[in-house]
Amino acid sequence: MGEENKVNKKIKKRKIKYVLYLHHGEPVWVRADQKGLHWDACLCYSCKKFKPNDKDNCPIAQKVYDLNVANDITTPVWECPVFADIELKH
Repeated sequence: MGEENKVNKKIKKRKIKYVLYLHHGEPVWVRADQKGLHWDACLCYSCKKFKPNDKDNCPIAQKVYDLNVANDITTPVWECPVFADIELKH
């Protein structure tokens, strides 16, 4: 059995569900169990340098955002060389 067939069989066994929904007005696919989790996973949302829609926004975050908008994708940042943790008040 070829490698591609082995991979396809493994994917089918996992029974992963995918959903189609509108994200910023565009139809996109996402794993059902991961829809909306990018907010929790992305370092940007916990970084002092993240200033969306501001001229002082982190240049890395801005490039990721621009890539996402241009391609109708969502890319959470898992690792970053300039991450600056914010102090969360609970």
